[in-house]
Amino acid sequence: MLDGSSDRSVSNSMRDVHGGLVIQMRDQFGEIHLHQQRPDETVPLPPVHEWPRCGDTAPETVGVHPTRQGEGLPPLPPYVLRETDRELRARVRDAKRGGFVLVTGPSSVGKTRAAFEAVRAELPRHTFLAPAEDADLSGLPALAGSRRLRPGLVLWLDDLNRYLSRDSVNLSLLNRLIEARVTVVATINNKALKAQFDRVDGTSDTVRLLRAADPLPIGQVWTADEVDRISEAKDERLEAALTAQEGSPRVAEYLVAGPQVLRDWRVAREPGDDGHPRGYALVAAALDLRKTGLWRPLSRELLEELHHLYLREDTDPEPLEEAWRWVSELRYGVARLLVPDDTGPGLWDPYYYLLETAHRFDEEEIPEQVWEAAEGRLREVTDRISYGMRAVAHDRKEYCVRALRPLPVDELVRAAVIAGRRGHTDMTRLAFDLALDIDAGTAHYYVALHYWDEGPTDENIGILRRSAEHGNLDGMSMLALYLFLRKRYEEARPWFLRAAEGGDVRAMTLAALYAEREKDPDEAEKWYRAAAEAGGAWQMHELGIHLLRYADREEAVGRLGEASANGYALATWALAELMFQDGDHDEAERLRQSVPETERAELIVEIAEVLGPIMYFHERWDDAERLWRAAAEAAPDQPGPRVNLGWFLHMRERHQEAIAEVRGLAMKGDEDAMLLLSSCLEHTDSRFMGRGWSNLWFRSRYKSYYRRVRLHVICACAAFLVPEALLLGALTSQDTNPVRTPLLVAGLAVFLVVLTVPYLFRRGGFFLPRPVATLAAVGTSIVGLAPALILGPEAGAWLLLAVPVVPFALRAMSEHLVVDLGPVDDEEEGEKERDASPSE
Repeated sequence: MLDGSSDRSVSNSMRDVHGGLVIQMRDQFGEIHLHQQRPDETVPLPPVHEWPRCGDTAPETVGVHPTRQGEGLPPLPPYVLRETDRELRARVRDAKRGGFVLVTGPSSVGKTRAAFEAVRAELPRHTFLAPAEDADLSGLPALAGSRRLRPGLVLWLDDLNRYLSRDSVNLSLLNRLIEARVTVVATINNKALKAQFDRVDGTSDTVRLLRAADPLPIGQVWTADEVDRISEAKDERLEAALTAQEGSPRVAEYLVAGPQVLRDWRVAREPGDDGHPRGYALVAAALDLRKTGLWRPLSRELLEELHHLYLREDTDPEPLEEAWRWVSELRYGVARLLVPDDTGPGLWDPYYYLLETAHRFDEEEIPEQVWEAAEGRLREVTDRISYGMRAVAHDRKEYCVRALRPLPVDELVRAAVIAGRRGHTDMTRLAFDLALDIDAGTAHYYVALHYWDEGPTDENIGILRRSAEHGNLDGMSMLALYLFLRKRYEEARPWFLRAAEGGDVRAMTLAALYAEREKDPDEAEKWYRAAAEAGGAWQMHELGIHLLRYADREEAVGRLGEASANGYALATWALAELMFQDGDHDEAERLRQSVPETERAELIVEIAEVLGPIMYFHERWDDAERLWRAAAEAAPDQPGPRVNLGWFLHMRERHQEAIAEVRGLAMKGDEDAMLLLSSCLEHTDSRFMGRGWSNLWFRSRYKSYYRRVRLHVICACAAFLVPEALLLGALTSQDTNPVRTPLLVAGLAVFLVVLTVPYLFRRGGFFLPRPVATLAAVGTSIVGLAPALILGPEAGAWLLLAVPVVPFALRAMSEHLVVDLGPVDDEEEGEKERDASPSE
């Protein structure tokens, strides 16, 4: 299934029992969705019995462009396999029982033909449906399981942009189609795809749909192997395409008569039998308007107004009506010089092939009157950005400045960012300078905001700090939030206080959280009240929870009621819980039923995290236990709620019940469950097992470090034993005492067993305090030197073999056998992880 959203994780921490806070940033900033209005009228689908099989469908009927016709030739030339066909057909095959295949590429590159041939080759027995662009597809998932549609259904969406523009297809429908095992095959033009990304926000359903599809691009230029296959096809139209385009063959464009249309337009400039100077001028005006970045349909009046700029003084052009007939007539059965735009009467677009190729032959500058006419027709921000980039590219910076000057600061920054990403650095500087002239603080804030997706880099934080220093409230608030989340509270404090005093709701919330952290409930309540008055439902909910935490239950219920009335589901569920505790079960049930059923399980878990610690703090043990048990039952696949329940039972000294709740999770390797289980066992008669689980938790928490310590302990063991073995050899070389030698051997054996057995049975490591480890290392080295002083030259020979090992023994014993078993500072560890990964 294509997923446009992220799974929400649930904290499994019980620190809230001791007064910690849960900050849910999703709720603070909300979610933005863009929707297009669905048209009032839709076209019904044809009867199912009229839908053909893929193998019986003709390519001409599904959007494949017709080609130049010849005597005795079939409507289309034989299909020539492209390099991308193997992957394309594999994708269609993989989508046989439900999937989405999207093919992209420039206009007339062969997307439709390639996609259709893949469908016809891989799924010939599937039913084929190519709906109208305004068809009602909402009921299609239900039809997909019909016996008549077996073995499957292919939904054909040629030129996907047409369906997106009418909202006939959206992310929700596509997911339901895939779940119904429908094979969705679509094509989209590169320019249309880019326009969708430029026109709508990156969080919209349309953008998420297109990004999730993993589009497969079809290249314009044919490779040498593809050209060889064309030669083997023995079709005169394909051979003509190769002959006419030596060097970089674009066969599909040629097959739809693009080059002929270009040639017709170029020769029409000169008077004569084939001359149409006025028609040429109309097309030239349209092409130059496009070169200025004006991508809107062009009116007939505008083209007639500007076409005189392209007429030579010594020519006698044809009448205007004749010129219009010439530019709009169908050529070679597939193309027009000027194409009527379907958005309204009297609107025209230049033929795409001309637009993509004419600039190679046209070295004349665009007349100033054309720049000015295009500037007067810039409506949206994207128009001005496109116009500005083209103006800078043609060294007309004055037109770029004039186009950008009316924009507000945030749009100027957006223009600067877009231009920078596309390599137009001159326009980036122009746009940013204009933004700085208007409001430097706001400009820096929006620059930081635009680049925030790349992570909070040092450069980005510096830009944000400059915004705050210029007095921008948003910049102060966002900088404070960044510092606050990284526990740099004192550094964040002046920024969120200044922003909060200026009226920023986010900063007020941070001030309240900071006050709670400093155990100042009165100050926290002041800022919560200010945020609730200036903000929305989330802030009202947070005020209610704060009041509930400090025993003002009556007002808390009122505040939660206000948040619930404004549609905040978490407040509704919290209010229902309070009503239940007060004995008003009917009202509690009514509130719960008002929440969509799909959201209830998640809300049960969240409310347990919010209200559970409060109930525990106020010694409402039964309510706290009921909340945590309900959360554990609502989310059986999530370890967090069950671990929270286990901690509650453990702190109520119900250790056996806690063990029963988390033992299974601990056996599966959940670290929090392992730590809780070890603590519970140590409070029972199974303290030895508790220490074992504690060691297992330590290993799981610090896997890489533990493996490193284990290796060093083994090496240290060898380093410790070698001098002793050499000492033994030195002694036994002159000593004939039959008792001493076996005792030394037994002592060394016992040392080896004590050191290694814990590893064999996974019962922890060899832990020595640092002073003891250092003393042991030094003592070992001294004992290793003793034979040279006591036993003379023969022992010295043994000592020479031991000397290289002594430095390693010192290092191993003094450094690598030291493990700190003190309490772990989670806050410090978290800070280290964040410093190591600033983009987290």
